[in-house]
Amino acid sequence: MDNQYGTTFEENTEVNYIGILDYLRDNAGVSYSKPEADGIEEKEKRRLLEVRQRGRDVIAELKKMATVFAQKYKLDKCMPMTWLDSSNIKTRRYLWAQLKYSKYADIPISISVFVERNKKNSTRYRVSLEIKNDGTDKAAMSQYHSHLHLPLNMAAGLVYVSGSNEWGNPVVINESKEEIKQDVVSGKIRKVQICKFVERKGDETNLYYHTEISKAIEALIPYYEYVLGIETMGYFPSLSEYDPGIKEEEYERILGDENLVKRTWLDTIYYLYLMGGVASCKQIANKYGGAALHYNRNAVHVAKAVHKETNCPLHTRETGEDQYWPILFLGKALPTGSEGTFSYKLRKPLMEAIKTLEERGVFQEMKEAYMAYDKNLILYGPPGTGKTYNSVIYAVAICDGMSREELTDYAAVMARYNELKKAGRIAFTTFHQSYGYEEFIEGIKPVVDDAKGKIGYTIEPGIFKKFCEEAEKHITEPHIFIIDEINRGNISKIFGELITLIECTKRAGMLEEASAVLPYSGKEFTVPSNVYILGTMNTADRSIALMDTALRRRFQFIEMMPNSQVLIDIHADKVEDLDVAAMLEKINERITFLYDREHTIGHAFFTELRGENAKIETLRSIFEKSVIPLLQEYFYEDYQKIQLVLGDNAKSSSDLKFIVDHKVVAKDIFRGNVEDVIDLPEKRYSINQAAFTNLNSYKEIL
Repeated sequence: MDNQYGTTFEENTEVNYIGILDYLRDNAGVSYSKPEADGIEEKEKRRLLEVRQRGRDVIAELKKMATVFAQKYKLDKCMPMTWLDSSNIKTRRYLWAQLKYSKYADIPISISVFVERNKKNSTRYRVSLEIKNDGTDKAAMSQYHSHLHLPLNMAAGLVYVSGSNEWGNPVVINESKEEIKQDVVSGKIRKVQICKFVERKGDETNLYYHTEISKAIEALIPYYEYVLGIETMGYFPSLSEYDPGIKEEEYERILGDENLVKRTWLDTIYYLYLMGGVASCKQIANKYGGAALHYNRNAVHVAKAVHKETNCPLHTRETGEDQYWPILFLGKALPTGSEGTFSYKLRKPLMEAIKTLEERGVFQEMKEAYMAYDKNLILYGPPGTGKTYNSVIYAVAICDGMSREELTDYAAVMARYNELKKAGRIAFTTFHQSYGYEEFIEGIKPVVDDAKGKIGYTIEPGIFKKFCEEAEKHITEPHIFIIDEINRGNISKIFGELITLIECTKRAGMLEEASAVLPYSGKEFTVPSNVYILGTMNTADRSIALMDTALRRRFQFIEMMPNSQVLIDIHADKVEDLDVAAMLEKINERITFLYDREHTIGHAFFTELRGENAKIETLRSIFEKSVIPLLQEYFYEDYQKIQLVLGDNAKSSSDLKFIVDHKVVAKDIFRGNVEDVIDLPEKRYSINQAAFTNLNSYKEIL
């Protein structure tokens, strides 16, 4: 619908946020007096009536906004608002809606929504933790400034500002928190607000402003409740219902002991702390990446570790089920449509413990534990060692901020992998001998105009460049670019000048940030810091020693060798009384002796021997289609060595040999005597198909 300001807003957005901004832009500081006063000319009277009506309309719109947030966040006390300044002879230069919990209406602290001008003389919203105080009430100001005890939730776009609209527009403070505290104590800064600016944008909508202001209010509520001293506003269980009885020092001792609590478990409570102590797991995931389930799981890990160490009481639900999370948090269900379904609030002693642990560097250790994934990784090894399989696990683990050990359900991992691919956070390509710079970075593509009979050219971005451009839009949720068979491509040809830009220290935003001007488009290009490059390399195809030196020194290498224990773990190590794992180990021992370890045979070829597939028919297929062809490739035309690998040289019967040798007799092949003309081999070899279905053929490999 349209309003008097000529703007249109969505039916599902109740407040005309754009109209409020337009009002201030067009009506700030307009002179005013009562239209009913004596001696006012008719034209001026009409103008004053219009000014008053516009002012009343905008206040009605702000009250509508306050009602929306009262319902959503229980900020059910909206303080009186006015469109006139204190002199009553001009309209206000800014508008101000103070939102409070009604129980605390008498305290001058509020979450306030301001409508104000910016330096560009445009209008914007500013959502702030505010105090209505001229600075003379020292106790109230001290209570208000206690918000400086909490970390600033920068992920939510919060900043510190000094001053207020009464004294001119607030100014962002770029000092450290300790410097800010000192300036407050010395009186250099009278008031420090936490706020979020919501600036106007070209494609603005009322829904955009509603969403951004909602997020800002949600981020400010923990600070508001903290300075008011509210412990359990809507949260449960209360201390009278349940008290774990754990003091700050005990939390600090347990969480700081890596033997009790793994560093990688600490991310949930640390990110909660950074968000002011209150958030849902989904909100944490949206701010810092990863999955909500991961943060839920880590919270429970920590709670169980604390319980195990302290033997504190557990909170019991009405159903009789014990709950661990209340050891660390208070909680409450969130309304439909919120980010997440349940909000956690850190217990105050735990909040203080986290602050101390941060000073000790414990959370830096946590970050380093998660930095185990280098930005450039290559999984390398012989065929069938699970390189591609593991690239899926690595990709999901990096994207969701998890350890590989947590990802035990491969079906679930694969489903998540496909979700991330669909969302554009994972991309996959395979290098080959013909792969080039044009496919990878950018190139020129011909365009045929059939109507005019002419050929033109257009510059097309390659798969990696497009991926980087997309990743740059989401610099916080990690993006994984997988290159299968990375060693089969001509690295210098494919990467070109980007070979330097992929280095961790040269990424965008790093101290040594490097960029390159691309030759076709002429545009400057950098590789975003949130892009991980994950390659796979088959060492049987090309030795790592022969790899491009430039690539080798820019990647971390993770070796993946045959591991018969995998077959044991998944129960794919037995076919009747044949020990498949031991057989594989013996085959690889012989290959290593005769060739090298890079040409061994991977366990992945045998993983299908699980369950009902643990039978001779499956084993036959594996040997016939995978093992024998690989050995033929490794030992080209040297069947005697293949016999040695398979134990065919010493089997109890020729019927059990996979590779059967036959003595070569010249007279059976040629007429006359040819021995003086050519050198004939002593033996010729053939594959014995019958051996594939005889279990003893496999047993005697050992």
